[in-house]
Amino acid sequence: MLRRAPLVLAVAVLAACGSSGSSGGSAPQTEESRTATQIYDDFLTDMAKERSVHVTGHQVDATGVASDLDVIVTQDSANITLSASGQTLYLVVTPQAVYAAQMRSGPWLTPPADLATNARSLTLVTTVRCARIEHGTLTKGGVSTVNGQRVIAVDDDGKAPGASPSTVYVTVSTPARLVRVVDHGATTPGGHSDCGHATSPGAPATSNAVFDFASWGGSVTVTPPPSGGV
Repeated sequence: MLRRAPLVLAVAVLAACGSSGSSGGSAPQTEESRTATQIYDDFLTDMAKERSVHVTGHQVDATGVASDLDVIVTQDSANITLSASGQTLYLVVTPQAVYAAQMRSGPWLTPPADLATNARSLTLVTTVRCARIEHGTLTKGGVSTVNGQRVIAVDDDGKAPGASPSTVYVTVSTPARLVRVVDHGATTPGGHSDCGHATSPGAPATSNAVFDFASWGGSVTVTPPPSGGV
């Protein structure tokens, strides 16, 4: 399913620091009449066209360590803030490089390769690509309200490499936009490393997480840190 928790390695770093195919056709006026596969395809098709989105969330790994994620993400870039164990890690992803720092003022360093790969997986272009190839059986859920928006749920059983048991909540009205992702358990082994599964041996898996998506389509420019990194 759509993984929004690929930065488990970063949580470990902070702690150590002291702390589906296309359905085709024109878009309908409502997602309620669509199948689970069609709804899933609809929101990914929209995501591939969006300029940006603001993602906030909370995740807990298998050892019980909690972390909070705040991301401004575009098709090929991201500003990431990850907080865990009383520490904060800042990451800037550009098409050319990934930079990391424990203070916004720097110093900005080149992060470990696994962390850089996972950070890149948060960009919209990679999110869409990976969500299409890493999901299990999809089941249509009910209609509800999330963050003031009428949404329909799609459940993933997580029984495929790189997938996790999870639920996405998509706006009923078009364009079909993602509002929330809830991960209910650990990811099935075998996922692509560039889809957020690049972890060091022994890194704890995410056990549950909730991520909210808002402010779709804003005009955002992500630039390298003033120092230009290392």
